[in-house]
Amino acid sequence: MNLIKLTQKLISIPSYVDENTNEYEIGNFIYDYVSTNLPWLDVKKQMVEDKRFNVIALPKNSQPKLLFVSHMDTVKPTGIPKKQLKPQIIGKKLYGLGSADMKSGLAASIKALEKTGPNNNIGLIFDIDEEWYILGRSAPPSKISNN
Repeated sequence: MNLIKLTQKLISIPSYVDENTNEYEIGNFIYDYVSTNLPWLDVKKQMVEDKRFNVIALPKNSQPKLLFVSHMDTVKPTGIPKKQLKPQIIGKKLYGLGSADMKSGLAASIKALEKTGPNNNIGLIFDIDEEWYILGRSAPPSKISNN
């Protein structure tokens, strides 16, 4: 999947927080994608609260010198949410909920590591709740698992 297709896929996954939606689906997609496409990383889920988790992907058997940290949530859509979750390319620009903040950043960090190949110096952290209470940045390390 190229960078544009990955960004479009991420845009199409709702990750705003309300009574029915959160980062669960996008977290699972990222977990599966990174586990499959960046096999030199040890990918784990760090539970934060009910069905909400950070994804932490670190080089196996080494400490990274550089971390890309990106949040998975977006602001809550206004107007017609389904339209905002349908990515569109108009001219040379990609539009959709989170296209600038932060779905393109998620895709760029994943694809950057994919392009460089096995690397013991770079890790990824994808956290929840940046748009609200920043819960993902204060999660206890004891809640990290491989599933």
